[in-house]
Amino acid sequence: MILYAAAELDPAERAAVDEHVKSCAACAAALERERRLHGILTAQPRVEPTDRLLHRCRTELGESLDDAVGRSPGWRRWWESFRAGHWLMARPALASALLVLIGVVLGYGVPLWLQRSPEPISGRFVVRPTLTEEDLVRSSILGIHPVAVADGGLPSIEIQLAPETTVELKGTVMDSQVRRVLTYVVQNGQRFDADLRLDSVEVLRAASEDSEVQKTLCFAARKDRDPAVRLRALEALRGLERSQAVREVFQDALLHDQNPGARIVAIGALKSLLEQSNGQPDQRLVEVLRDRMARDPNPAIRLQSAAAIRQIERRQSY
Repeated sequence: MILYAAAELDPAERAAVDEHVKSCAACAAALERERRLHGILTAQPRVEPTDRLLHRCRTELGESLDDAVGRSPGWRRWWESFRAGHWLMARPALASALLVLIGVVLGYGVPLWLQRSPEPISGRFVVRPTLTEEDLVRSSILGIHPVAVADGGLPSIEIQLAPETTVELKGTVMDSQVRRVLTYVVQNGQRFDADLRLDSVEVLRAASEDSEVQKTLCFAARKDRDPAVRLRALEALRGLERSQAVREVFQDALLHDQNPGARIVAIGALKSLLEQSNGQPDQRLVEVLRDRMARDPNPAIRLQSAAAIRQIERRQSY
């Protein structure tokens, strides 16, 4: 409802909300409240800085500039004494010997330096080709940043970790090291905040056909303590309902997840599975749907479960 009021849903999602609120008074009232709140917030005047604040900032800026100008002659004299032209002309013999020494050091030292393990880039980042299990245990994830690509391919992912020094790991979700870090974040949710887990699930979504990624998404859908993460994981598993493991995750979510949004995604996935299937559904699915038809606290889920049961009964009567 919040995203709808802020006009941040795509057309298909907006249409789904419009259709739902026609038959659901509670959601229609909730949507109206969000619209009113959004209207109140957007109508508020923009807060401008006071004249006093502007005067103080300008005064402090002027004083800083004056101090910088006052220091520049001394700094300039100090810098002049270190200019190459100054000491080359003053001591030509010493300068020539020093230049030869620098050339020898660079000629022998640079190749050896390049053969060593990567050094910090810009004094901050180290790019490592592999990460051990110990690295992951000791690290704290600073951020997961998808980088969009123009050709429509998989986005590049930048993952920043912080053991003794900050590590920046780059690659796509198909890269085994990137996928390993994302999986580690999801499966060790007690160590990482919900935003990082959400980002990890969203990135893994692009590789949901991979069996190991499916296991990770199923784990998040079942075990994550944050309902938003569980909901995102269930959404990432949509379209994979034919897999028994994924189907069981949707059934468990429909039965046990306390978040109604997660249960709505689950019933939608199971109904889609019934529509695509030509054979008879398994008995476990029928039992779950009958249970939700009778006991779910959400009226929309009860209605959808009843519709799915009617669909099964019509198919069996044929």
